[in-house]
Amino acid sequence: EPISEIRVHKENMDPDQAATDEKGEFSLKSISGGLFGCPAMSVVVSKEGYATQRVKINNAGHRIIRLKRTPE
Repeated sequence: EPISEIRVHKENMDPDQAATDEKGEFSLKSISGGLFGCPAMSVVVSKEGYATQRVKINNAGHRIIRLKRTPE
C-alpha cells in the first residue's frame, strides 16, 4: 500500500528533500548534471514507525521502495 508523508532526501544533502504524496510518489528537483548526464543518486527514505532505507535511483528512474514497520 502507498504511504504518504514519507521523508525522502538526497544522501548527505538534507536541504534537498521531498515527501511522498497519497500515492506514495515523490520527486526531487535538484540534480547533479554533467557533460554525460546525471549519475544515479542515493536517497534516504524515512518515517517514524518504519525502518530507514538508503536507495540508489538512476537518472530519471522510477523505483518501488518497500518499507518495513519497526517493532513498537
